[in-house]
Amino acid sequence: MCEFGFLPDVEWISRGYPLHLACEGKHSKETVRFLLTFNNCGINKQVTSYTSMTPLSVAAEGQNLEVVKLLLDAGADPDIVDGTMRTSLCYCLKNRNAIVDYELQLLLLAKMTAMTSRDCIANILRANHRPLIILALNKFKHAILGANMDGMSALVYCAYYSCPDNIAPLLANGGWDPSHKRCGKNAIEVARQRGNHTIADEIQLFVNNNNNNNNNN
Repeated sequence: MCEFGFLPDVEWISRGYPLHLACEGKHSKETVRFLLTFNNCGINKQVTSYTSMTPLSVAAEGQNLEVVKLLLDAGADPDIVDGTMRTSLCYCLKNRNAIVDYELQLLLLAKMTAMTSRDCIANILRANHRPLIILALNKFKHAILGANMDGMSALVYCAYYSCPDNIAPLLANGGWDPSHKRCGKNAIEVARQRGNHTIADEIQLFVNNNNNNNNNN
């Protein structure tokens, strides 16, 4: 127990441990640093509410880069998947109302050692940020290309949601497969149907070049 009379490893009703609450604030760096001085401060504990968020998820959702750095340095685990099948990176990517912090996204992805959350993969793709998808493919190529988002492969998903920055990296890593379809349509056809003609043209050019190379060989 600290001098203020609370136990840093005891959950407060459904809102979480003190560390969870501290991570909610934008100016909470010093409070978080103080709580991390306790050996058992709930750094990887999940709130026993329906979301089961960790302190890292709370900080990531708030786009709080400095607090995320503190937590990671102290041993926070970015691979934890919570009760809604999200990782801390998911919360960072899902917060559409915040100013996008690409440094935070890349930091969390770089620290991850597994990619088991389909929701996380989908949000990496929807972020449409080329450095992010390139890093994701370098680390978790098979997970990204093998993911199934509502019946769609990664390339079909990007064709559907118009994510042009992801197309070239996905194609370069084997993302094109004509058998991958949504409602009977491959990535080119899906892009055309959605009005994403630039994406359709890029994929078609890749396919044509591949066919020409195969014919020449």
